[in-house]
Amino acid sequence: KGQKTMPQLLSTGELDAVIAWQPTPAVIESKGIGKVVIYSGDLPPKGMWKNHPCCVMVVSEDALKNKNYAAKEFLKLIILATGEMEKNKTLAVEACARWLGVDREVEERSIPTIKYITDPRLIVNGTLNFVEVMREQGAISGRLNTTDRNKILDTLFDFEIYNQVVREIENNIVTNPPSETPTLKVAHLPSDHHAALSVAATYPELFKKKYGLYLEEVEPKKRYILYSQGKKVADVELILVQEGGAKIMTLMAQKQIDIGLNGVPPAVFAIDKGTRGKIVCALNSEGSAVVVRK
Repeated sequence: KGQKTMPQLLSTGELDAVIAWQPTPAVIESKGIGKVVIYSGDLPPKGMWKNHPCCVMVVSEDALKNKNYAAKEFLKLIILATGEMEKNKTLAVEACARWLGVDREVEERSIPTIKYITDPRLIVNGTLNFVEVMREQGAISGRLNTTDRNKILDTLFDFEIYNQVVREIENNIVTNPPSETPTLKVAHLPSDHHAALSVAATYPELFKKKYGLYLEEVEPKKRYILYSQGKKVADVELILVQEGGAKIMTLMAQKQIDIGLNGVPPAVFAIDKGTRGKIVCALNSEGSAVVVRK
């Protein structure tokens, strides 16, 4: 149900420890409430959790079919923003501090503990391991209740859209948008795991100048226009979900959103139960921690 109350419950002693994703661990430490005892990538056995899957971008199958151009251009922007962050982590620190309303010190603690990636193939093995364990525990009983690796991957992922977008970036391919511009409804969490979105929205001039692909702000953190090479691609509505990734996938099942930025587990559980969506790229690996009350 989200992490909003974790710092308060630790400070009052109602909780002794939390397992949380960033920036909550950094917030708790910066306020002197608790201490990180181990980051998720360092959990034993040694090396097992290094680069473990975390957040992903899920696109509804309806949007992949009916808003394909807009979805691809939005994905392209996320990939480009991730590349810019890799070159300059300060972009992520400043954008996330502003976006999440936390002190810069919090993001300076948080960002270095997160590994920003986009290639969905990097999280295949970790995701398959998760599906296998959940199936053994009886938590998966629907579309993913199979030992057929290829069937699981086909149900969960769309690798082709990522490959197409990367080819367009590498070969500087520009295609014209359709005459009608759709509205893309994008749900996300209050987390710096989604820093690529924050960076893209915070620094439109950087992306306009370098790539001709950018978000023009209409209403801060809520409404934007996605442009490519001077042409309008889509209206973008951002929906902040405090309750966690399961809520985002519920919104997708109800056809209220086109794109969800959330963790692998809620994506897996929702798709297993019949939600028509595909993981099209990774957003990050690692980036969580065990935090104990001081």
